[in-house]
This record gives sequence, structure tokens and C-alpha cells, in this order.
Amino acid sequence: MTEQNWADHVQFVVADDLELQIHLVEMLVRYRSLKKASQWSLRYNIPRDRLPYGVWDTQQDLLPDLQQMSLESASSDEWVPLQAHQQRFYQVPLGKDKVHFVDTLEALQGCRGALLKEGGVVGVDMEWQPTFGCTSAQQVALIQLAVCEQAFLVDLCAAGFGQHPQTVDFIRSLFSEPKVLKLGYGMAGGDLRCLMATWHQLLEEPLKLAGVLDLLDVHQKMQRSKVNRTRKGPSEVLVGEDCAEKGLSLLVQQVLGRPLDKTEQMSNWEKRPLRISQIRYAVADAYCLLDVYSVLSRNPARFGLPAELHKIPSLQSQASAEKKKAKRAKAVKQDTGKEECQGAQRVSATPSDTQKGLLCGEKPSEDGPPLSPQQLRVVCDNMLQGLGRYLRCLGVDVVMLESTDEHREAGKLAQAEGRVILTCGQPFQSLRSQVAEGRCLYIDSSEKARDQAVRVLRHFNILPTPKDIFSRCQACNSDQYVTVPKDDMVRMLKDGGFLKDDDCAELLSNQQEEEGPCDTGTPGLPRYGLNCRWAPLSDLDPDTLSFPGGAPIQLHTVPPGLLPKIPFFFVCSRCGKVFWEGSHFSRVLSMFHEVLNLTNDNSESTADAQLG
Repeated sequence: MTEQNWADHVQFVVADDLELQIHLVEMLVRYRSLKKASQWSLRYNIPRDRLPYGVWDTQQDLLPDLQQMSLESASSDEWVPLQAHQQRFYQVPLGKDKVHFVDTLEALQGCRGALLKEGGVVGVDMEWQPTFGCTSAQQVALIQLAVCEQAFLVDLCAAGFGQHPQTVDFIRSLFSEPKVLKLGYGMAGGDLRCLMATWHQLLEEPLKLAGVLDLLDVHQKMQRSKVNRTRKGPSEVLVGEDCAEKGLSLLVQQVLGRPLDKTEQMSNWEKRPLRISQIRYAVADAYCLLDVYSVLSRNPARFGLPAELHKIPSLQSQASAEKKKAKRAKAVKQDTGKEECQGAQRVSATPSDTQKGLLCGEKPSEDGPPLSPQQLRVVCDNMLQGLGRYLRCLGVDVVMLESTDEHREAGKLAQAEGRVILTCGQPFQSLRSQVAEGRCLYIDSSEKARDQAVRVLRHFNILPTPKDIFSRCQACNSDQYVTVPKDDMVRMLKDGGFLKDDDCAELLSNQQEEEGPCDTGTPGLPRYGLNCRWAPLSDLDPDTLSFPGGAPIQLHTVPPGLLPKIPFFFVCSRCGKVFWEGSHFSRVLSMFHEVLNLTNDNSESTADAQLG
């Protein structure tokens, strides 16, 4: 990922949230990038008392030209790339004047006329904003449609155009027209899934596909063929086993001789205007499909392919019969377990029986008493990380798959740890077959993560209280903390080199003035009392400042300027992350007010308490 793309994504994710801005600076410090941390802290004008150790001093040492970050693309970005780029990567044989932006209904009519011609061939690709787990499903930002000597970029981010009925109708007409051949690569698993998340109408009335050829199926057939692995094959097809290219880029290299330049793949595709390099990338991804198809269809035998490419079956269709067989066999095997779960749902709703119903994967009875967040254990697949964070924030035991994990890992965790699977999209079918009936819940990926969390809580009749908020570590899911008084934290920061003697004296001299009133009825605990476990401070090794599991306290994340204001710090005993009372608590309280159990007692005890 380029520096430009990284900066674009940071601004998109962090936006105007002060806590996220501070967290960004902390992460940069953690990865030993004080200069970058200082530049971003200046850009966001973060208060000095919230800056991690060393950032303020680095700010003062920055040269004036480095204090202002240049986050805009270079004006010298030209349509025709450098010669070195042309020699290394596939090049689109189009001038800039042949690339048309479609962001109005008038432009859409011109696009329709050029594409919906009998016997035509259209290369189709789509781009969406990478979410890095912040939201559940990506929504298409740009649809690229390429025909011979022209390319159309349909801008779904254009106000009043992207969601217009005529725009949706045009895409329906294109995909359902049998006399127009549409070329894609991995369309079912990516483009069409994101398109359904973009237009809810497609969930109610799915696209009718006709005249569609997925070149992924063709590519898989090529890979299985021995023709392109023999020395007798053409040189442009021979690619080593250790080749860095994959997917469409590999296909383009094997057929056309040069791979695609994927530098802009992880761009912010919702930011306008698009950079020239983004436009080049978007056009290339669609137009290369035309060139690949042209070469393959002229001499399919050369690549180990049948004469009629559209008759190549996909691996998914070949395996569907076997999957159905396995599913039927597993269903028979699980009949007994299913009956037990159904029985658990029918029994009287005493607390223990209700919990038993939940562990069996059934939805608890609405007539029974609500359950606490601690009674729900889930695993979220990597498309639902935003949902997972919200549930964990409310005290639910949540394991979230990493972005690089395969979906089947959710099934393994569910079986090994007795968790309910939360998933969306295509993985639901395969994951549901790996666990007992009711232990896999389908989540609507078109909803915001907050709304998904509310639905999950209501589905399982979970009633959190304010004491459940932040009762689990947001980083590692542990529910055990160690309370560290301010004096001990000052000593640790000083011993670790994160606090200078002068800073220490200045901060402590203002201690009495800065501290507000604090309820000391329960010394060392948050004023509102967490529903979690508390480990003694003696668990912390005084020499290494680490816990029995080996995790050190993350002292670098504690801004020295907070010391006069915070009487106690709360450290996760598993990963060492440090928390303190801040603005996050009231934000979460407001966000989930409708599903929280707010009584007079806990409302009063949380009125002034905030943990962040």
C-alpha cells in the first residue's frame, strides 16, 4: 500500500473522532514512528495532555515544512505512465478521452446505448472502499464497464445517482441480457455480493444472470490443465510456482505476458475526485478481461481449454452435489442433537434452563428472564469485526477472526469452545453445516454494526447493564483487570523512561488541584463497578512490569498529561493494555440506551463515570 493510500484510509476511518485520533498517534508511537505520530498529532491538533511520551518533544524538533502533512496527490500524475511502468505492467490501449465518467442520468443513457448492443462483449469489474472490519459489508463505489475502444466508470458515490432507480434498472438490464456477453473474474464471491449490500432491492428481487462468463472458472481450468506447465507451451504462459502474481493479475500475465499493476487496489474508492492512477487501475481491471477473452477464444486449445469457454463448469458447481450429500448425511447424524436443543427450548424458563437453551444454540424464550452478556459466547467471522467490537464492548465473550483467517476457522472455534457463530453472506451455508442446529446466526450485512449488535442482543434476550460496559478488554477479550493507583503508575512510567524528573515534579505538584471528587467507598475500583474479575497488583512482576502470562504493561500508551486527572488506571492482566476513565463510556451508554437495563441504582452510579 502506498503512503498516499494509507493516509487516505486513516482519514476515512479516524474522521473527526478525537479518541480514534489519539489511538492512531499511540499506534504510531508503538511502532517506533515518533516523527509520523508528531505529524498526525499536529494535523488533528491533539491536546498536549493526551499525547504519548515523546510526541510533544518531537513536534518541537520538526522542521516547519514537515509540520504540515501533504495528503493530496501530486499534480504531475499523467495519464500515460512512465516507460518503466509500461514495460513491466499490462497497459490499457485507450486514451483518456475514451474513458467516460457516468454520474448523471443523461450520461447513463449514453452508456446504455453503447453497451446493450446485440452480440456485444462487456468487461465488468467493481471497486469498493476497504473497511478493515469497521463495517460489515463493502458497498460498491465504482462499476467499470469496458467495451472495445471505450470504458465507462459508473460512479455510485454521485449524489442522487448511485441509488436512483434508473441506475439499478440499467444494471439489471445489463446482467439479464442474454445477447450481451458479460466478462468478470470471481464475480459471485466479490462483485455481486457487494452489489447486493449496496442496493437492498437486489435482496428482495435478486439479479437474473444471463450471458455471464466468469473468467475465474476459465482460469481454474487452465491451472488444472497440464498444457500450461509443459516446456512446449508458449513462453508467456509459463509462470513459476513461486510467482508473486495471483488471481486476475496472474491470468493476465499468463495470457497477455505482463501482470496488472495492483498498487491502487487498496485505494479509498469513495474519495472524489479519483486520482489518475486510480482511474488507470480501474479501467485496466475491466478492459484486460476483453483482451484475455480475445486471446483465449482465438486459440483455446493452446491453453488447455475447450472450444466453447462458456461451457466450462465452475469448481463450485462441480462440488455442489458432493456438498449436498455430505450435508444430508450430517443432518441425519445431528437429528438427536437437534431434538435435544428443541426440547431445551420447550422447558420452563427458569434461569438455568434458559441458559441451557442458549448453549444449545436456540433462541431463548421471550417469556423467560433476560440473560447477562456473560452468558453469551460467540465467534464473529472476519466480515463482522465491527459487530464483534460492539458486543465485546457490552461484555459479551467475543472471538473475532482475523482478516487473513479462513471462514472455516469459525466452525472450529464454535465446536471447540461452545460458541455461537455470527456470520453473513455465502459463508453462512457452509458454517451452518459444521455446527448443530441453531448455533449459526445469519447477520444482515447491509445494517450498521451498531444495529447488528442490537439485533443480536434482542435475539438472545441479552440485557446488559452499565456495569457490563467495558467489562472485557477491547483488545484481547479478557475479563480480568489489575487496578494501578496513580502513584504506582507514575513510578512505573519514570522507571520505564516514559516520564522525566522535571515532568514528574510538575505533574505531581498540580495533583490536588486537578483531581475531582472520587467515591472511595470501594478503593481501587471504577466508580461504577465493572462486572469483571479483579487480579491483585501483586500479580505484576515489579522488576519486569509484566504479568504471569508474559504480557508487559503497555506504558507507552499512557499520556503523561493525564496523570493529575486520573486516580486509578485499569490494566488488562492478559495483554497489558491500560484503560482509564474517559469519554468512551458515556458514548456507549447513549448509543445502546434502548437495550441497556437502566435502573435508578446503576443510573446514579454511572452518571459521572466514564471508562475509555
